[in-house]
Amino acid sequence: VTALACPEFVPMIESGRYLPSDPMVQDVVARSLEPLKGIGALLLGCTHYGLIADAISAYLGSEVILVGAADASAQCLARYLRENDML
Repeated sequence: VTALACPEFVPMIESGRYLPSDPMVQDVVARSLEPLKGIGALLLGCTHYGLIADAISAYLGSEVILVGAADASAQCLARYLRENDML
């Protein structure tokens, strides 16, 4: 398990730059994630990161499994609500 801070991601996304075809997004993703090339899976540790998941996947390769924090949180909450008859 490796942790990697990506401090440029959130400001970039919040400024409206999240499309995978955007050269700035491609550059920031490549510079930030270069140390992770060759990994098998990546946990997107911030709900913002799902917006650039396509750019991340394009850079790391389609064989890398991306797990989104937002998706994981929603699944956990849904399971809790079901188990506690709260739906």
